[in-house]
Amino acid sequence: MTKAKIKIASLVIILMMIFTTKGYSQAEFRWMSVGSLHNWYSNYGSEIEQGFGQQQQFGLRWPALYPRQDVQAMKGFWIGYDDNGQAKVVHVGPRVSGQNEFFPVKFKSYRKYDVPELKAKGQSSLLESVEDPDEVDPNIPFDQMIVNEVHTKIGISMKRIIGQFMSDGHDNYIINDYTFKYTGIIDDKGTQMSSMPTLNGVYFFYIFRLSCTNQARHGIGNATGWGMAQTSDAIGDGNPDYPQAGLTIPSYLRAQYGWQGKYPSFTTYDNVGGMVIDGNFTYGDKNDTTGRLAAPQFAGVVHLFASNGPNKFDITTDDDPNQPSTTITIDSDHQTMSANSIDNKAKCNLEYDLMKKGHDKRHLDKIGEPLTYFEDAKPTKDPAAGSNGGFQFCNGYGPYTLNPGDSIRIVWAEAVDGLSRKEAIEVGMKYKSYGPAGMLTDNAIKEKNREFFKGRIRLINTFDRAWKNFYNNYQDAKDAFVAPLKKFEALPGNGKNIISWDFYDGQKPDTILIYRTEQYYYNELNYKEVAKISGSDLDKKKYDDTSATTGQSSFYYAICKKGNNKSIRINNQLLLEVTKKPRIDYTKEDSVAINNLEKARVVPNPYVITGNADTHLWGSAKPNTIYFRGIPARTKIDIYTEMGEHIYSMETSPDDIIEKKWDCQTKYNQTVVTGVYIAVLKNLDNGKTKVLKFVVIR
Repeated sequence: MTKAKIKIASLVIILMMIFTTKGYSQAEFRWMSVGSLHNWYSNYGSEIEQGFGQQQQFGLRWPALYPRQDVQAMKGFWIGYDDNGQAKVVHVGPRVSGQNEFFPVKFKSYRKYDVPELKAKGQSSLLESVEDPDEVDPNIPFDQMIVNEVHTKIGISMKRIIGQFMSDGHDNYIINDYTFKYTGIIDDKGTQMSSMPTLNGVYFFYIFRLSCTNQARHGIGNATGWGMAQTSDAIGDGNPDYPQAGLTIPSYLRAQYGWQGKYPSFTTYDNVGGMVIDGNFTYGDKNDTTGRLAAPQFAGVVHLFASNGPNKFDITTDDDPNQPSTTITIDSDHQTMSANSIDNKAKCNLEYDLMKKGHDKRHLDKIGEPLTYFEDAKPTKDPAAGSNGGFQFCNGYGPYTLNPGDSIRIVWAEAVDGLSRKEAIEVGMKYKSYGPAGMLTDNAIKEKNREFFKGRIRLINTFDRAWKNFYNNYQDAKDAFVAPLKKFEALPGNGKNIISWDFYDGQKPDTILIYRTEQYYYNELNYKEVAKISGSDLDKKKYDDTSATTGQSSFYYAICKKGNNKSIRINNQLLLEVTKKPRIDYTKEDSVAINNLEKARVVPNPYVITGNADTHLWGSAKPNTIYFRGIPARTKIDIYTEMGEHIYSMETSPDDIIEKKWDCQTKYNQTVVTGVYIAVLKNLDNGKTKVLKFVVIR
């Protein structure tokens, strides 16, 4: 797999040359993706708007198994202090890159276990966000970890440790652990400040613009993509909490979070939860018309620790109960949210005023929703409150006084939870069943929303698990750990689908549960347990699924269990798709002929490349395909041009039954041109060979 140590090139070559000339570090990105929540991170120290992916909603994906589950629109991070009445603030995000104010010096990713091998029909089924680490280290405190070190123009250096677990119940939050030290280093070359005065009124300020969720955007309204329907709430800020049946909020939690609330421009039905009826609007299959809630997520940030003074790091005694000291919501298009620069003194003063503002009114209170919001379950107010950009929330930590060499530690976790995919389908289907008129009635709306708002309870419970895990030195996640499979592969076979697996060293589970659905992978209602593997059957590392429907696409996932614990789900999106072949029983004479390659042939021949690949079920394209049929189970195929140039080589697996496909791509990933081609087939068991000629017309 290509190392995803991604470096952006400027779309404008001149800009790239300017940055290179000034010596700015290039932006690099890593994915955190060992759990069910996936997010990207930048070496500059914060994840700015369209900084990676060039999309408004990109990152913080949950459940990441499915496409376009992004709820992150942008983040920003500022550090500021009071320099004798004039604020000095350095920025990365939400709409500035951080160049010339933040200077990355380290960005390295680790995994406790290497990336699993997930395949279907011989092809990798890993998501784009699952990437090789820079290093595999079994001794890291998390299951995946990124270490990011940055110097700043004001002499405060930052070390950010980002960590995630794959344990069930701990896989949907990501820890962000910051240590700030007044080093006096002001660039990536190690240049020291000429003098290091005491820094007074130091604040660390985090900006979060969320938007639940990418997949619901064009079904409900394009403006929801930048947060026009995003509604926020907080806990632990001193304001009254909004009650909800079944919810008890622990007194020690301090958090801000949000969800898709009312979008006044959409009137066809109640949009809360992002129900989408037309599958064409979900960037998925047009048959996705169940009415499922496409935005069932609640997402936010929970405080875990903040030093109550310089060099105070003991989590049992040194957490400051008054931090974050600032919790606000603000128009995402506020004048301070763009064109930031330490050289703009007037704007720095405005920014610093935000950083030290204190505890704001809750967003729900600002827009006029009552304390019974979650119990009434029928939002009526505009979350954007007439703004053009909607609202985001911010957390500020401070003020601190730093002398040379002093350090401050701040730790928080970002998390996403909500209704499961299955529940989102069931709730949406029930709401849709009331019909166009019925969906506008109070009873139908409240019934749906009371189910949707259970996601709030789940997110707060996730906050609680993250908090307890942190204060138990991450032992809770370690106790719940069950290693997933090192390998999980599905292949079509002769009258069966063949599922195989392997384990990480010393990590064999007690049981493997294998689930399957057919036709549409996204419909969670149709997954059924097809196998329960335990005992000596685990060591066979293979299961033949003969119950799959012949000729029908099948999708599989596996869960490992050990004692009362279970692993996270192991499958990855559409590529764990296999189609069971009809059972073919061969006579003795047929078997001999096949082994001697006497029945080998190319079909179709000639083959016409249309230039218009067939559309696959989820928007990808099926390549032009040539079949080599009547071949033994272990066959090597080398393909040459008529002039003898070798262009491709492939081998069947033991489970390829009398057939191997070729997508007309060369080993250089180019589509072949019109011409005569030669295939040399070799039976790897008996050494028999056969030469076939075929024609491609393009």
